[in-house]
Amino acid sequence: MPDTRIRLRDEGPSLLNVPTPVFQGPAHSLYGPRGPARAAPDYRARKPLSAPPETVEHYIEDTLARVDLSARQRNALKGELMRTMHDIGFLRTLMDSAKARGRGARPPFGRMREGGSRPSDHSSAARRRTT
Repeated sequence: MPDTRIRLRDEGPSLLNVPTPVFQGPAHSLYGPRGPARAAPDYRARKPLSAPPETVEHYIEDTLARVDLSARQRNALKGELMRTMHDIGFLRTLMDSAKARGRGARPPFGRMREGGSRPSDHSSAARRRTT
């Protein structure tokens, strides 16, 4: 039955007697019948070894990508390494070992220095003279 009250202006049909759907809870009204969904898949996610690492997690993913492991083993190892990285005791040990090596310490495994030169014996000789 339409609304029979007198209106001074013609605003179209009344919305007072329009049936509404049954309320099925707050989640249904927010997300719809299928639940929450992402707007689009994350196609731009970083793939291991595709770009230079920016975080510790990227370094770990790149390292594990070089090793032949199953997906289950890779995820388990990554989880354990990330848990270790969140341990404050491990981080303190890491910082202490970096401080013990000093600023002019030789990079491990003969890695390239910032200037592009490999560490040589004369740099270690100079370090021996200063200590």
